[in-house]
Amino acid sequence: MARPKRLRRLAFSPPAHSFHPANEERCLIQKEIIILTMDEFEALRLADLECHSQEEAAKKMGISRATFGRIVESGRSKVAKALVHGHRLEISGGAFIFGRGRHLQCPRCRRRQSRDLSEREHVDCRRCCQPLQNSDKPKKEKSL
Repeated sequence: MARPKRLRRLAFSPPAHSFHPANEERCLIQKEIIILTMDEFEALRLADLECHSQEEAAKKMGISRATFGRIVESGRSKVAKALVHGHRLEISGGAFIFGRGRHLQCPRCRRRQSRDLSEREHVDCRRCCQPLQNSDKPKKEKSL
């Protein structure tokens, strides 16, 4: 069984979710729609618009550099195909969260899980039902 996809962090939602050629009749005849996922959109924004290196952009999205490289390559390919062949391009889907997100860690099984900021303050582990700790901020140890 494959490992579940790690959630990618996105800064914001795109202002428009669909792009099509000016000649709408030709687009309707071809009926091909290319789907650009939200994480591909964010990768293109970070790499091409903001000119971040792959390593910096990968850190911002919370993924590895190699994964970022695959995502941006896939996104560039889809955008090029849409531009060259005049296909409709839609932005939707993918495994993502907006903003920084919060991660909680179980003290017993050490499993990390993300949670929304809207969730209540105390959350239990989905695996062993222990109360979870916030793992984003390191704990300060008291020195005697």
